[in-house]
Amino acid sequence: MPKTRLQLFSLVAIVSFVSLLDTGVVSAQGWPEYTSPDGNPFDRGPGFYISWWKLLCCIPFFFFWVKAADWVNADIQRNRETTKMELDSWNPAVVFSFLGGFIALLCLPIFWIGFPIYAIASILPYFLYLRARNPLLPKATRMIFPIHPDPLKQPAKVVLKQDEGLQLEFKAGGENSQRSQANLIAARQNPFFLQVKESLYDIMFKRAERVQLDYTQQAVAVRYEVDGVWINMPPRDRQTGDAILYAYKQLANLNPMDRQNRQEGSFEVASGKTKSKFELTSAGIQTGERVVLKVTELKKKSAMNIMQLGMLPDMYAQLQANLNRSGMVIISSLPSGGLSSSWLGALDAADRVTRDFVGVCDKDFQDKVIENVSFVEFDKAAGQTPLAETKNLALKLPDAYVIPEMVDADTVNYLCDQIEKEKAFAITQIHAKSSVEAVVRTLMLNGDRSKLAKSLNCVLFHKLFRRLCDQCKQAVQPPPQLLQQLGIEPTPQTMFYQQYQPPPPETLVDEKGRPIAPPPPCRTCGGIGFYGRIAVFELLEINDKVRQAMVNTPTLKDIGAAAQITGHKTVQQNAINLLVAGVTSLQELQRVVNQ
Repeated sequence: MPKTRLQLFSLVAIVSFVSLLDTGVVSAQGWPEYTSPDGNPFDRGPGFYISWWKLLCCIPFFFFWVKAADWVNADIQRNRETTKMELDSWNPAVVFSFLGGFIALLCLPIFWIGFPIYAIASILPYFLYLRARNPLLPKATRMIFPIHPDPLKQPAKVVLKQDEGLQLEFKAGGENSQRSQANLIAARQNPFFLQVKESLYDIMFKRAERVQLDYTQQAVAVRYEVDGVWINMPPRDRQTGDAILYAYKQLANLNPMDRQNRQEGSFEVASGKTKSKFELTSAGIQTGERVVLKVTELKKKSAMNIMQLGMLPDMYAQLQANLNRSGMVIISSLPSGGLSSSWLGALDAADRVTRDFVGVCDKDFQDKVIENVSFVEFDKAAGQTPLAETKNLALKLPDAYVIPEMVDADTVNYLCDQIEKEKAFAITQIHAKSSVEAVVRTLMLNGDRSKLAKSLNCVLFHKLFRRLCDQCKQAVQPPPQLLQQLGIEPTPQTMFYQQYQPPPPETLVDEKGRPIAPPPPCRTCGGIGFYGRIAVFELLEINDKVRQAMVNTPTLKDIGAAAQITGHKTVQQNAINLLVAGVTSLQELQRVVNQ
């Protein structure tokens, strides 16, 4: 029976099945008494009395039959040469057996007699077909349930060479979707596309923020910036490096043949739930070509509060007290040292609900979206300062001013006046190497030193330390002399930790002295030894001695000495706690402190 004829029979069966809704098979047992208004004894009830549970009993067998009938038809055609089974025999058996059971269901007045006949007629022919079919086919292709597809008879999936290996999804650059698709197709035709995928996955897996590729005549030097530190990676040979760069430039919608002129472009790569944007910049240099990839994870991360960044509870309470009273607070860090995170964290700790906050920032300032803070902009590049906009906002009598960059002395003096006269609050930020230097740099704006000294509440400064990877860090016993220098009481239980150190090559042998493979790199940190960063804060609270130094001898030495007299602890002193706790290493502490 041709497939079209089978489909016709199925359609007839479906239409007939729908007619169940108007029959007594699925109707409620017993017709309700009904008398028409005119007393006509032949009037019947309003109809459509359906027994839903009976209908639900019938539906699964119906859909099983529809699916199985289609499969039998396709299976006979697929295996006809092997089984010699005929469509004209089995298709009528499958269809008419169902119709017979269906008619019995309609005609027999007792549901529990008609329903078993209908159920058996729906499924029995298919198992009879399988019983006849399976012995005629190889054991691997035999089946139990006809509704399951035969995987060995499905067309083999064609896997292209460029689809082998790592499974990454690409979004190439381009001025429109057609150009982007064309760039991706061109890159996928690269014979080194597998190496392209491996290189991009390695960058994402090791959480590199930037990648630098230096092309020389002999090789390609590779460096990753991970957690703010540049790490040398194994170099590549020129053939592989050139082919990978060619594909990078195609993905970024650049000219792969141009190795001299500066070019900029971008593309996106997704690996599982991680999606990253790669911004590529290339330019010719004296030794060849330099390529820099800036990597940005596109997944939106929730902002961390300042305690999650690493601030201890006692310091947080001190900071919050200064944030919620009249005066000025300065937030500071090294350039590229995470100032944005501590700035947002400090603002999050301030009371922005009961107080009216206003902000003035440069038009290129990034962190403008802060809850309950409305910003107005000025153009620093055009020579403007925040002063004019600050004066306009002052007419509203706000409680707090958010000025990311004060720029000039007039703005500093005006904010100090608002703090003194209106009991306002102001918060600003500045790059520096310490909290004391942040004070000095603010004084260098040449505002009134006495006003600033009187208005300033505190300065919050931090540095970022890399965290040791918890999965592979190694314990080491520190010498007693070192512990004494750090102010730690030496005990046998005191241990420091360091990043993973691979075993010496001479130890990589088995019991017979034969060389063995080195252990694989850590799956958490990728063999780097560190994973993530933590901030160590110092909070310089401005007291009378510090104010006196700010006015009379505003130097790093004198202000720092005044702070030390009153018990101020620096980042270095606070970071020793991380060393004892095994969060970071001595080498990392020395590296950051010396920045």
